[in-house]
Amino acid sequence: MQKNPSSESGVFSSRALLAVTLCSLGVWLAALSFGSSPSSGTLSETSDTLTYTAGPFNVANHTPLPEGVDAGPECSNPSQPCDDFALTVMLPTGYRAAHPNGSVRITLKWTDAGSGQSDYDLYIYKGTVINTNGSKAADYQSASSKNPEVVNIRPLTDGTQTFTVKVVPYTPSGETVTVKIELLAGSDFVPTPGISGSGPNVPRFFNYQAPPGIATSVGEPSIGSNYKSEKTFSNSLFTIPNGGTALLFGGFSPSLARATFNDCSSPAGALWEAKPLLTANSPRAFGDPILFTDHDTGRTFVSQLEGLTPAGSTTDITDNDGDSFTPSEGSSLPSDIDHQTIGGGPYNANSTPPPPPHPTYANTVYYCSQSVADARCGRSDNGGLTFGPATVMYTTADCGGLHGHLKAAPDG
Repeated sequence: MQKNPSSESGVFSSRALLAVTLCSLGVWLAALSFGSSPSSGTLSETSDTLTYTAGPFNVANHTPLPEGVDAGPECSNPSQPCDDFALTVMLPTGYRAAHPNGSVRITLKWTDAGSGQSDYDLYIYKGTVINTNGSKAADYQSASSKNPEVVNIRPLTDGTQTFTVKVVPYTPSGETVTVKIELLAGSDFVPTPGISGSGPNVPRFFNYQAPPGIATSVGEPSIGSNYKSEKTFSNSLFTIPNGGTALLFGGFSPSLARATFNDCSSPAGALWEAKPLLTANSPRAFGDPILFTDHDTGRTFVSQLEGLTPAGSTTDITDNDGDSFTPSEGSSLPSDIDHQTIGGGPYNANSTPPPPPHPTYANTVYYCSQSVADARCGRSDNGGLTFGPATVMYTTADCGGLHGHLKAAPDG
């Protein structure tokens, strides 16, 4: 048998070299295939929106590991791929003071190509952070199973800051993702995702957390919703009708907390504001905060129990969600000293005697409270400005006491 070792060796070496070259080229192309386009950008008042794409992603990066092992994602391209975008935020002196609720909103979204199985996560680091070993938690993150993933950087800081926006393909299916970065002055704050459904006619739920300085101490809180609100919701681009308001009151706060919703975006944005009350900071205000919103009329009552004799309540009335208030008498007389509550609703048209005239307000309003022995209620026929005499609803021999909120039956 004739052998030619040198010839065979040369062929083998060429083939091996070609295979190694092609493999290296494939790895290099894989590393480049998901690079951000563009790879960096600057956000400012004059350039308040950035958009970039990354992908397609074909290699999964199941990171971070279970809690207690890693604090953040592991990124080592191309074996543990993470896409990086260099973000610079430039804000003038005084911007934070002028926009205390301002934020940078970063939204990651994609069109699923994996029959609903694809999943991408979003991590934001301050400064330049490329390869990570999982030992450092991100400064901001949205790592859920939701699409889109949304991160809000807040509060903002005057001057120039740099961030690294990382997209982690947790379960990719060859998608190209889109990332949108927006500078929001504070009138379009997007919530933290909560329990979320998907598909047509499936409700979604989000957490709308109040910013620092608003509703920071609201023990025993009450929430009301005004579906008839006619205010407008404004941001730097346009003014549109809002999607209603949520009103929050609790603790010994001198202010009503109001969230105004913009449901033209998805998910809805919300503007949080503190609306100072007229009487809630009275020296007589003692506790038991109560808020009630009449859904039929949009009128809201904000009350705190007066712990001094004679008993009663400090109660403010608003028809415009806290833009202005009117003081109420506060309670029916005689008033009891504990657990006051306010409720209201339509009159019973078939009652005997018939409902009294009510030209200034369509519904009846009730004030109830309890004492050592009795729970009593009084009715208002002028929208809660004053109340008629209190009558006994029940005694503690009948029930252990009144605690909570009142839902009025027609005519009490």
